[in-house]
Amino acid sequence: MLRKNISLTDEHIRMLEPFIKEHDGNISAAMRCAIEIACGAAPSFQERGFTRLPSPLARWLIESTGGLIPRVDVIKELMCEMGFDDRGSSIEEVCERVRRMVETSGLPVQVELMERGVGSLVIKFKGSDPLLNEFVAKIVSLVFASLNPPYRIKEADDPSTLIKVHYEQGGDAHRRILEHFGYNQPFLDEFIKRWEWWRWVVDTTAMLNYRVIFITQEVLEGLIQGKECPGGITYLERRSGKYYREIPFDEFFHLLREEFRNAGIVEEMTYLEDKGEILIYHNFYEPEVIERISRWIRSLIAIHWKKLEYETSSLTTYFRRIDDE
Repeated sequence: MLRKNISLTDEHIRMLEPFIKEHDGNISAAMRCAIEIACGAAPSFQERGFTRLPSPLARWLIESTGGLIPRVDVIKELMCEMGFDDRGSSIEEVCERVRRMVETSGLPVQVELMERGVGSLVIKFKGSDPLLNEFVAKIVSLVFASLNPPYRIKEADDPSTLIKVHYEQGGDAHRRILEHFGYNQPFLDEFIKRWEWWRWVVDTTAMLNYRVIFITQEVLEGLIQGKECPGGITYLERRSGKYYREIPFDEFFHLLREEFRNAGIVEEMTYLEDKGEILIYHNFYEPEVIERISRWIRSLIAIHWKKLEYETSSLTTYFRRIDDE
């Protein structure tokens, strides 16, 4: 064995602390472990639960899981493997360990504690790739949400080459992470719950070249019964969380457009505010079908426009608000 004298600064000693602790104070063993991990060639690298991926593959994996949140138990296991002690470590120590974790992973993202207040902190994530910055910010946010007491996101920048995330002590930390970073999680959860059904929907829709419409049982019953307004109010109320007559018009129109366009009932719906008109482009060609759809939409618009008239052609329908003189 080769013996050499090596000089280390206090900063380097701090970096070695997790390895020194792991090896019961043996600095030589700690340094050997750190070197092996840095080189990525030793069995201990695998034993510590790390897997290095080529940059293109790692980026593809991160991009493919965008908007998804790792399970809490996964983050807890990660913290355990990296030597986190959420009961005895200061925020500064946690931030330093997080920074080292990101460095060890090989992700080109700088993590820096910018501000530290009473029960609050600001962390900066800087790198040339906004996707990787967002990913690291998400993982670090999950670490802070798992501390005792937890830190939740107060404010977070949109993905860019520099992201600042403001944290504060408080509950609902994981819900805040879901709001900021979990924009695809609800969809995936539903997809997994009814995998076979969603697979059938996707396959069938593609097979029919998207010439399909989505309607509820309530609407189908109304159509069969020949009702002028077969449905649609339930959707507006559930999406807005308000009684349908209390939905402000701008929100009402947005939801109405979303409901009919995404369902494939109309091609497009536009509000011409300066003219007091709503214009729809039809998806159907039969005059009777177009007329019935126009009357259906008219009955819903009449919730806000008490007086209106409409004019239908083979391609469009105009709804015009009539103001009291």
